[in-house]
Amino acid sequence: MKTVAFNKHASKSVKPAFIAYVNDRCTGCGGAPVCLRACKNGALELEWDTENYPFKRMRVNPFKCTGCGACVSRGDNGILTTGCPWDAIRLMPVICAMGRSRTAPGQSAVNA
Repeated sequence: MKTVAFNKHASKSVKPAFIAYVNDRCTGCGGAPVCLRACKNGALELEWDTENYPFKRMRVNPFKCTGCGACVSRGDNGILTTGCPWDAIRLMPVICAMGRSRTAPGQSAVNA
């Protein structure tokens, strides 16, 4: 019988062209963040905001984020989506080791 090692990052076999990041507008939505429910990959985590105690804020786990954009509140052309109501999460292009973006020519960052 062949044994297979468990890889917690196996679901992310292809590196994403974009990754989410949380800016200073994040309030943690009072402990019930909308973006947490929108993320299907479990990439968002609620943590204590050390600068603004007793508030919390979201943090993106880069190993789980696939860059799908479900957590952002504004998509292409300003269309409202079901993500963050405070516009606190943005997608930025992932830069590869050679210093180039992984986006295709003509493709731009969502909410950059």
